Amino acid sequence: MARRDIGSDEMLQLWFRYVEFQSKQVSPSTIKRDYNKITKRLCLMPDLPDAVAIRDWLIQHYAADTTRRTLQRFSACCDWAMRSKYIAANPFTDFARDFRKNTRGDRRAFTAGERDAIIQAFALDTFSPAFSTVKHSYYTGFIKLLFFTGCRLEEGRVLQWRHIAPDYSAIRFEAAMPSDTNIEGETKTGSIRDFPCNARLSALLRSMPRTHDLVFPSPQGKAIDTHNLVKRGWSLVVTSLVADRQIREYLPLKNTRHTFITLALDAGLDPKDVAYLVGNSPEVIYKHYAAVRRNLIVPDF
Repeated sequence: MARRDIGSDEMLQLWFRYVEFQSKQVSPSTIKRDYNKITKRLCLMPDLPDAVAIRDWLIQHYAADTTRRTLQRFSACCDWAMRSKYIAANPFTDFARDFRKNTRGDRRAFTAGERDAIIQAFALDTFSPAFSTVKHSYYTGFIKLLFFTGCRLEEGRVLQWRHIAPDYSAIRFEAAMPSDTNIEGETKTGSIRDFPCNARLSALLRSMPRTHDLVFPSPQGKAIDTHNLVKRGWSLVVTSLVADRQIREYLPLKNTRHTFITLALDAGLDPKDVAYLVGNSPEVIYKHYAAVRRNLIVPDF
């Protein structure tokens, strides 16, 4: 099949084959969350004659970074199709280079005082609506876990008692379940890590009732829906604290992770050790956190 270009209809058929192949080696969560987005974009396309027309249609309908990532997927698909002898050339090679990569990841962090103010507001139901059947305090343990370990949201919501050392000395992070797919799989990096518990974290775990396999279940006994938690709890608490001038600015729930990393570095932990604790590569810590540590002091030399 010696063609130099691919129209949208043929691209869709190649993509279906590629997804079927990939489904045997990537997590179901990745297929549902990432690959299905590309499928939907292809299905929305009109009958386009070639790769250039596909690129131009994408940038007319999506943001530049979304277009870049979609074209990267198309190129990977076509590379696979070449190796599989379905096509003779990859017309999407280097197309993604036409779009600047968004590297402005939001890694802002709360201070230790702001972290503690958020935890206290949850624990005391300071901003819980009077009519709410589930008070904010129900989620205090989960909020503490996020702040005290820097784990990803999808790791914290699927944490089970079997992952906790019998003497509460360590947590093993070995699974993840994104809220948008509710499919349990391995961690983002595919690695398992043991997180040593200090006295504060150990006390938190000891205080949690063992009424469910999950350490921090939802009121319904399922994994906590972090989207719902943000909507009904986190947003109200944090915006209210901003209005009361107890914290500087609103930051997303996921920035509990950035807060742990920043505070750990400020406390003097080695970046390589922090990278292990949160399941990142040392390169990420050095590039995005250690390089911009707050309260930087230049010694005399």
